[in-house]
Amino acid sequence: MKSRRNKPEKISEIISDVKKSEVLKLSLELVPVWKQWKQIIGEEFASLTEPSGFRRGRLHIKVKNTTVMHRLTFEKEQILERIRAILQKDIIEDLFFELDENE
Repeated sequence: MKSRRNKPEKISEIISDVKKSEVLKLSLELVPVWKQWKQIIGEEFASLTEPSGFRRGRLHIKVKNTTVMHRLTFEKEQILERIRAILQKDIIEDLFFELDENE
């Protein structure tokens, strides 16, 4: 973004700069994963999991307990395939299951 020392910027310029941001672009491309999580993960695991972030090509998924985490590791490739079908891109390279500390 431009320096604010010279004069105030137009909001349209700020929005344009933000839209150009690769991080924002990538975040917007991942929105369907959050919106369609129940269809991606299935009824059985929908209430026990939730996507929590995306870093370095890995989608982080919070899991309510270790039993579910263990079962999901066996279904990782199928979950990735469903995600890629929705996104129609290979943005997500891997899944990282992490225990939800709030449970």
